[in-house]
Amino acid sequence: MKHYPQCLLGEYADALDNAQPKLLIDPAFWTQFQRNGFGQCVHSQTCASKECLGLTTAYIEKFGNHADDLLPFRPETTAVRAV
Repeated sequence: MKHYPQCLLGEYADALDNAQPKLLIDPAFWTQFQRNGFGQCVHSQTCASKECLGLTTAYIEKFGNHADDLLPFRPETTAVRAV
């Protein structure tokens, strides 16, 4: 699974893998990439997940920000959801 909030995967949270192979990317790409608006999550400052990229602007516009559904992972482990 890629590019989906880790906390919404439930028992499959460990299936999230946003790793990328080493890429040589033209710096101009990043300007366009930023337009996706990744990283939007009400818990982005407190979540311990190292894989999650949050929600994108397009996702939020279509489905909402899931403020009541997203739960930050605890710092001691990303495999257990906060309560």
